[in-house]
Amino acid sequence: MVSDSKSSAQLPATATAAIARGSKVDAIKEVRAATGLGLLEAKQLVERYIAANPVLQEQFGQQATALKRRVIRWVVVIDLLIFAAILWWFLGR
Repeated sequence: MVSDSKSSAQLPATATAAIARGSKVDAIKEVRAATGLGLLEAKQLVERYIAANPVLQEQFGQQATALKRRVIRWVVVIDLLIFAAILWWFLGR
C-alpha cells in the first residue's frame, strides 16, 4: 500500500492532467502505464489524490450529480414512450 504522503508524489504528470480534465478513467490508465500497478492499486492511488484535494472532490461530485440527472431524465423519457406505446396498442387499434 502507498501512504497518503507519497500518493501525490507518485502520480505521473499525465495522470494529474487527466484528473484536471475530469477524466478519472484516463488518469487510472496513465498511472497503470507509468507505474505498472494493477487496476485496483492505480484506482486507489488516483482516488487518494482526488480525496486529498477538496477542489477535485467538488468537481467529481458535480460530475456524478449531473450524470445521475441525465440518467433519470432518460429513464423517465423511455418510461413515457413505453407507456404511450402500450396505450396505443390497447386503445388505438
